[in-house]
Amino acid sequence: MTSQDNFAVRFAKHKDELEWLFMELYHNREGLKVLEQEMAEAYNARSAELKALDKARSADFCR
Repeated sequence: MTSQDNFAVRFAKHKDELEWLFMELYHNREGLKVLEQEMAEAYNARSAELKALDKARSADFCR
């Protein structure tokens, strides 16, 4: 699984909630698209070490 796939899977779990909260606050769909793109870019820029830490924390949180 690629880094982008990892982000997409993790993001999909929270997308509906993020969208609802963002739209409640800002009522700006274009701004939401920009936020989603910036989140993907920020995740892709993280080091492999930090991505591994993200994955471990996510696994611990789900237990």
